[in-house]
Amino acid sequence: MSANAIRGLAVAIGSVLLVLGSIAAPASACACGGPAPIPGTEVDVDRETAMVRWNGELEEIVLQLDMRSDAGETGLIVPTPSPATVTAGDPGLFEALLVEIEPRVAVEWDWWGSLGYGDGAPAGGAPPEVLARVQLGPIEATTLAASDTAGLQEWLTTNGYALSDAISAELGPYVDEGWSFVALKLTGDMPFDGALDPITFTFETDSLVYPMRMSRAADSAQNVRLYVLGDHRAVVSSTVGELTAISTVAWAAPVEDTALAALGGFLTVVDLNYAQPSVQVTGDLAISDAATDDPVIHTYTDVRIVEVIGIPAGPLIVAAAVLLLVAALVIVLVARSRRVMP
Repeated sequence: MSANAIRGLAVAIGSVLLVLGSIAAPASACACGGPAPIPGTEVDVDRETAMVRWNGELEEIVLQLDMRSDAGETGLIVPTPSPATVTAGDPGLFEALLVEIEPRVAVEWDWWGSLGYGDGAPAGGAPPEVLARVQLGPIEATTLAASDTAGLQEWLTTNGYALSDAISAELGPYVDEGWSFVALKLTGDMPFDGALDPITFTFETDSLVYPMRMSRAADSAQNVRLYVLGDHRAVVSSTVGELTAISTVAWAAPVEDTALAALGGFLTVVDLNYAQPSVQVTGDLAISDAATDDPVIHTYTDVRIVEVIGIPAGPLIVAAAVLLLVAALVIVLVARSRRVMP
């Protein structure tokens, strides 16, 4: 895969290096990267969610992090294969995505009610070039073009991003392949506990790629959820070797929400679990069109009883049929008795 291809998805979720320790006790990598904490601070990431899409030239990643920090300032570093434009994301995007993938209701009409016939259940060197710096609320985002790994590491250290040796070792391949980086810094005076507003990364790429290689430094299981919006159902593979993560398609269907449909007509939700990332993570994640658009839609059955004046219609129909049959038999018997009378 070309360097441009690898540029893909790395931008936004590239390696969300969330902070979990100091230089003496660096944090382990999170799902898509490794921590770069401000020295002396401690950060924990509870959740990481990303929406990705690609129009054939530009890729967009919207990243949302739920985190806790014991200080008002902390840092993250995100590798981006090409320089990324960083902007504020739409806070309502992920809420809309959750609504979109809610289980569909399959209505089942029950004619028998409590009689039990229904069946319904809820289922060092050269320093990097600073290309841009923007302030997004409490987050400062700096876009870097790096040509030298040592220079990049020195810049990060000088600017307060502490990298463990394991994480630093994963920067080199990205630098060699021409990636850029986004350094994110949460600025403030008070500890933080909650969800950050989404951040949007937009960059040029010739294919969709989600960065995972920095997660090799993780010492705990890594979980990733990708919402992929495009024209067809998406499939996730590894850029190097076979995909060894436990991969589950949680949803695959045409988009119903009008606003989301403007971003892509088909939504695929993929959950990946790496129980041993140091062994299982061999490359980044490549995202492409699946062979078919077969849907994966979760449903649950809503059993609704057909009633007449508050009584299940089935028993009433049976009772009425029995009464009619009895009445017919009576009429026949009466008619016969009259014929045989003298």
